[in-house]
Amino acid sequence: YHAPFYFNRDAVWKTNMPTVQTDTTGCPCDSDWTPIQQLSTTGGSGAQMATQGDSIVHLTWQYSINRTMKVPYARSSNFGESFSTARDLITDTSLIKAWGSHQRIVANENYVFVFFVYRAASGPLWMLRSSDKGETWSVPRKILFGDDSTGFVDNVAACGDTLGIICTSVRLGVGKRILLTSTNSGDTWTVQKKKLPKGASWNYRLAITPGILHLAYEKIANGRYRGGETMYSRSLNVGRSWRTSKLLSTAEGYSSIGPDISASKNGDVIVMWRDGKYGSYNGFGASVIYRQSRDKGKSWNKEQVLSKIPEGSWPQSPSTRTLSAEFEQGKPIGFTWAVDTAYSTYKVKVRVSLNGGETFCDVTTITPDAEYAGGSTIMITRKRILVAWADDGLIGYDEIYFRSAPVVNTVKKQNNKVLKSKNVALAEAFPNPANPTTTLSFNIGNSSVVTVKVYNVVGEEVAILMNNASLNKGNHEMKFDASSLSSGIYYYRIFVQTDDGESMMSVKKLVLLK
Repeated sequence: YHAPFYFNRDAVWKTNMPTVQTDTTGCPCDSDWTPIQQLSTTGGSGAQMATQGDSIVHLTWQYSINRTMKVPYARSSNFGESFSTARDLITDTSLIKAWGSHQRIVANENYVFVFFVYRAASGPLWMLRSSDKGETWSVPRKILFGDDSTGFVDNVAACGDTLGIICTSVRLGVGKRILLTSTNSGDTWTVQKKKLPKGASWNYRLAITPGILHLAYEKIANGRYRGGETMYSRSLNVGRSWRTSKLLSTAEGYSSIGPDISASKNGDVIVMWRDGKYGSYNGFGASVIYRQSRDKGKSWNKEQVLSKIPEGSWPQSPSTRTLSAEFEQGKPIGFTWAVDTAYSTYKVKVRVSLNGGETFCDVTTITPDAEYAGGSTIMITRKRILVAWADDGLIGYDEIYFRSAPVVNTVKKQNNKVLKSKNVALAEAFPNPANPTTTLSFNIGNSSVVTVKVYNVVGEEVAILMNNASLNKGNHEMKFDASSLSSGIYYYRIFVQTDDGESMMSVKKLVLLK
């Protein structure tokens, strides 16, 4: 249910909220985002995404037809530039003939895993596994059944051979959660006997770093149905016991709800949630907030607000799938959330940091107005920002969509000062699309040393058009012959160093059609 919402003069928010510091240096701009790709054709919701290595993207989502379970799956081998046609991973239709949902996908270095439930009130938890990066899949295998049957999977997490699943349990009663773990990449599973720390039954989220399970959850405060405290706990023995929980955020706002958590191999942990404590619209509205630990959850920085104002009456529970296996401290992290910008008009927003949370790019809206745009998920790799979501406003009913942008972070700061698009004007290529030649032109305001390079959609350098050329101020142009490149999306970037030591950079997109 989405409560009605209207902007009005009574909308009030605090002016001293702890907002993150903004620095747009090297940030992707609106034109850097690829066109919206529609991945489903017969409906879908609850997009789920995982990545492997430097190129593989896996996507699945929820879909049932005629009360029959489907597990749609699409795969990209070029980091989202294009996807395979979605296919159903349940090939034996006689095996599962009931309605179902709650697919979850996760990957480690060697396997991709999809988990799903059918008979939503109570039924077995099934696992599909691929050992060849999604090319082929095992037959579905029950990993939880009988008294421990489930109806809902909160989330799954993986690090190396260790996997964890939080889901409901028929044995424990309505809404109660259990932890299911594997230490051998899904060969065998254990239902942990130790109960999870006591919290609101509907909001538990799990992340894993080497040797540590990290748990974010909501604890009901003062008997509130909505508005719980954001809590954190960790386990050093794969869930057999839990350390004393830490309070990350008090329940000061009506809409304090929806924690999510992500972690990297080096021990960075991020928790994200929403809360109306910094302002509201007539009692509704919420800010998107996060806290970060750089020492495996032992200590935490102060909470910081990602959204510039309390946005919408009922933002979707934040989804943060931010840290890939290759993540290192100081490298990109990202967040996504859906907001109600006017009654029944929703948008998906993204905010990324290119330096591990020290500063952030501006908030980016990646969807047009829609009746509903939500269920968004994000992955940040070393080279790409990847976002998937469900939306019923583009064609009239729910489908799954995807966009990506390059992590434009290839220009090193000189003297701690790199200025973007100042005293340098990079024009649109003409023609664009190119087939296969085009002309690139630019204007520089001062005599400068200029470098112009072309990158593919995953950030790899494919051409050097000008390298440290000394040019006078004024207009310049060059021909680019792309006959040796494949059709697709590319980015051309100019890097300018002026005589007085300033550094400037500008990036634009080029489409090659042959």
